[in-house]
Amino acid sequence: MTRFKIIEVAGHKRRERRDFITAEFPLTVELNLRKVADLACTPRNLKDLVVGYLYTSGFINSLEDLLSLRIERSRHQAVAETRSPLSPVRSFRKKTRTQPGFFMKSENLFRLINRFQKVSAEYQRTGGTHSAALCSRNKILFFREDLGRHNALDKVIGAALLKKHDLSHKFILISSRIPSEILLKIVRSRISLIASLGAPTDRAIKIARRERITLIGFARGNRFNIYSSADRVKRDQRRSKT
Repeated sequence: MTRFKIIEVAGHKRRERRDFITAEFPLTVELNLRKVADLACTPRNLKDLVVGYLYTSGFINSLEDLLSLRIERSRHQAVAETRSPLSPVRSFRKKTRTQPGFFMKSENLFRLINRFQKVSAEYQRTGGTHSAALCSRNKILFFREDLGRHNALDKVIGAALLKKHDLSHKFILISSRIPSEILLKIVRSRISLIASLGAPTDRAIKIARRERITLIGFARGNRFNIYSSADRVKRDQRRSKT
């Protein structure tokens, strides 16, 4: 974050004040001597971002495929080398099914959603970031913010991979709406459930139903909508009997 002098206008009144603004950092990702992406991101957790991007885009199947990665901040570059060049489409198709056996209790979802909404310090100050979290059934394991929802998701997945966390039997919370591109990253990561504060698109719902991913939208307070694979969300039996 940085601070800028601004003019705040409210009705017929205006005042000068200093406001917190989210920092933007342009980053070019180079893989095996070839440019694969130009990203606009926040300047933190760049290694998480690049690892997550390479994984969810299908350039690597695991962290072991990554031979080297260096972040050159002064040149706004990330330079990576992998064992062998992979086609994102071909690599993506190798792993599309989620892990069986994962479920969540609705009361745990409500608790984690409420916790998630309170964690984002930068959003509360600037209003300029999206948030994503990787969670177990009972707690938030990794939390990241970024300018873009895709980046926030890639950062949280990259952080988990770098810490050698198994992504199966985990789920994602995200602050944004869910278009198909976000859902495809979830499929690629073999994550079984994603819950968003916003709405999914029709294509995202179709992909979630095809791949048996539990897709939740409008997750706020003690309510949410389930668009696919509702069997993974278990009701609190004690409350359902009252």
